[in-house]
Formats: sequence, C-alpha cells, structure tokens
Amino acid sequence: MKWEKIKNHPVFIGGHRKSGTTLFASLLDGHPDLFVYPGETAFFYKFYPIFDSDKYSCDQKEKRVIEAVLKSLDGVIKDWIGSNACPDYSFKKLVNLYQKEIHQTSKTTQSFFEAAIKSAWEVLSQKKETQRYWVEKTTSIEIYADVLFDWYPGARFIHILRDPRDNYASIKSGWDKEYKYHFDSTRRLLQSVVDRGYLGMKLADINLKRFGGKRYLVIKYEDLVADTKKIMRQICRFLKIDFHKSLLTPTFCGVLWKGNNFKGKEFKSVSAFNLNRWKKRINDQEAKVLEFYFSDLMEQYGYNTFYDKQESADAARDHYKWFNYAQTYSLKVPTV
Repeated sequence: MKWEKIKNHPVFIGGHRKSGTTLFASLLDGHPDLFVYPGETAFFYKFYPIFDSDKYSCDQKEKRVIEAVLKSLDGVIKDWIGSNACPDYSFKKLVNLYQKEIHQTSKTTQSFFEAAIKSAWEVLSQKKETQRYWVEKTTSIEIYADVLFDWYPGARFIHILRDPRDNYASIKSGWDKEYKYHFDSTRRLLQSVVDRGYLGMKLADINLKRFGGKRYLVIKYEDLVADTKKIMRQICRFLKIDFHKSLLTPTFCGVLWKGNNFKGKEFKSVSAFNLNRWKKRINDQEAKVLEFYFSDLMEQYGYNTFYDKQESADAARDHYKWFNYAQTYSLKVPTV
C-alpha cells in the first residue's frame, strides 16, 4: 500500500549530460523521505517516444523495457553499488516484479515507465515506511517536462545548469572512454552540445514560467559544489522536507558514490575540482563556438564570456562550414 501513497509524487532531475545531475541525485539518496532510482532509467531515449506507438505489441514493449531499462539498472547495481548493499536484489526478482506489475495495468506508456520504477523500489528501497517521493534522473529530461507534468500533476522538477564551456570540457574528457564510439569526431561532439545543450538550457526559463516556481526549480552546478549545504536547504524548502545531514554525502543505495569522472579521479565528497577549468581542457576554437551560441543564456544565468563577439562569430562560421559539409556528404571527419 505504501507505493500507492508515493506513486503520484515523483521528483524529476534534469539537465544536460555531465552537468551534475548524477551528483545531485546521489546527494538526495540518503534522505529518509526519498527513494532515489540509482543511475537513470534511460526510458526517455531508449523507449519513449519511439515505442509509444501501436506499431509495437505490448509484448514487444515489455521486452524493450527489460532490455533497455532494467538491464541498465542491473549494470549500475553491479558496477556502482555492489549486490551486498541490496540484500533483496536479484535481476530475476526485478524482472518478475516488473512483469507482474505491468500485467496489472492498462499498458500505457506511463504504465511501462512506472512499473520499472516500482519494481526497483520494491527490491532496493530500505526506507519504505518514511518515503514521500520517488526520484528519477535522466539527462535532458527537461525536454519532456510537458509529458511528465501531464502524467504526474503533483510532480516536482529540479533542473541543473552548468557553464556550457565547463560542461563541454567534461564531456570531451570522455572522448576515449565513451564518445568516440558514438561520434565520428570531437567537432560532431561539440555540435551535439550546441544542439541539445542549448535546447535544454533555453527550456530552463521556459519551463519555469510555464509550470511555476512551486513545481519547477532551476539551480546551477557551480552553486551546488561551492555551497552544498545552502543549495540542499533550498531543495528541502522546495520539496517541503526536513534538512538531513545525509544531503551532504553522495551515495547510491546507501553506498558512498565516488563520482563518474572520466579521468578516474575518485571523490569522497562534493568537489569543485573541475570548476571553471575549461581554459585548460578545451581549445579556443571550441570555447568561441560555445560562447557564440550560448552567450544570451550565459548572460542570463551569470556566466561571463571571455572572447570578443566577432571572434566567436568567426569561429561559429568556420565550425558550421565544416558541419554543413560533413552533414551533406556523411563523411567521417578526423578528430581535431
């Protein structure tokens, strides 16, 4: 019965990848009022909206969630947390609970999403009797805010912003380990930040005005790492929960989280190590392109630009000349 009390009260965490969304979720993990889904469901880029269609049978949709969502969670538990920290967990049990739950629903897209959350809650939550919210984090989920508030009118949304130059620097640091398998060059990686990163940052203000400050909150990564206690107290006021000392320690399922830094640097607490280090991590051309596209939003959120506007415009022109050619001819362009 406890799930029935919290199922309509989610907290969604959004923001561009490598903007601090996972760190923020880990800080919420230990609070007795919250169940935090570890990692992210990946539902909003591996299931929705493609599988929100009659072209796929209910069996196909069910299998898709198992393959794309639950297996991802299984990996997080094995790689980040360790099964010893979750004594009631097994992948078989997780799948069985999910299948049992989804077969009792009308099998809408929302049902598939919620069944995955509930099955994770059943096997991972150690604080069921005190919880008031469940928390899910997916990068760029702010793009789906209209869908989420339609599904859950009582939801709360926390949107994290980061200086676009530091954001791209963090992403670029993962080229060898991650992104070279998804993009043909770092220029294409930069363009992805221009496209999706700008959209997400632009939506911060639009969503706040549309859904109101009681349901939508925008915070900056820089403020979070500079004064964690102050920001977490702000979060408590937003969610109407008591401040708890656990909000200062990053964990998942109660296990200390050491960060997801691409360079392998481990942290035992919130760190400002990579704050404003973009000048050492990306080149001038990349920074100028970002300033050209993001300058209006950077000014709005208090991020100072560094380059002359004409310099940034010239860099953006050069970048687009490359991008236009690469897009037109689908060429694999060498990394620069």
